[in-house]
Amino acid sequence: MSELVKDIKTKLGIDGGTFIDAEIESLVSGIKPNQHLEFFMALSGEHSFAKPMDRIANVAKRFSDEKKDELFTGTKELAKSMYDKFYGIYCGMTDYAQANRDKVPNDREFFENYQFQNMKQIDGSKTFTDKEIYVLSELGGGTWLVDIPFHNGSNEVVDKIEKIIKYTIAKKYLHVEQDAIAHADVKKLIKGIK
Repeated sequence: MSELVKDIKTKLGIDGGTFIDAEIESLVSGIKPNQHLEFFMALSGEHSFAKPMDRIANVAKRFSDEKKDELFTGTKELAKSMYDKFYGIYCGMTDYAQANRDKVPNDREFFENYQFQNMKQIDGSKTFTDKEIYVLSELGGGTWLVDIPFHNGSNEVVDKIEKIIKYTIAKKYLHVEQDAIAHADVKKLIKGIK
């Protein structure tokens, strides 16, 4: 049991053993050590009408919302960067297909069957990070690339990419899917991009 859990139990007069300790620990697990004092002070003043465990949950939720904001910092820039990269790849692949009609008679087939995870730079390094491959596959891979009307800096497409990034972050780090965009909703959003 952490010092924070001991202090919370003492302050709120909570009795109980390992199960209560584990529940409190799970409620406060997202709170950073440098926020413990602020959390404890908020716990002392806020939600005084609530039962002790509800009080802990309510105050901890406010601190985890702040954590979400931190996690999602920079997602717009990352989405824009991915959009620009996907657009660059689209242009390069289209140019290649048009210049090599004897090898690539059908652009759609070329895009749909291309193994993007195997794409390499001139120096031999991978073109895409694992994150970018995940987002590209969520968008629909080559099928999406060949169908998407790339407009210079298309905000709608960047927003869709950002939602996928946020969904992935929420799923991985927050372990709560009700606060994230549902996977089925991501698929609906993607199908709506035309």
